[in-house]
Amino acid sequence: MKRRTWRIYLMILLSASVLLAVTAMAKETPKKKGPEAVYPEKAFHFKPVLEGTIVSHEFKIQNKGTSELMIQRVKPG
Repeated sequence: MKRRTWRIYLMILLSASVLLAVTAMAKETPKKKGPEAVYPEKAFHFKPVLEGTIVSHEFKIQNKGTSELMIQRVKPG
């Protein structure tokens, strides 16, 4: 009975050690490579204007990733 108890304790200790090692490795994993679009300004609300007036606004998009960012489609809201 005593041997069985020690085996259970040993299994728990080994399981905890493996779990801690896997968790530590996951924290050290580098971020995925590729483009990463960052939008400092996600929305813009125009002031009231007369009908027929052309309005525009320029949004800045930054690529914080490790490869080229390609914008293929834009949909105005």
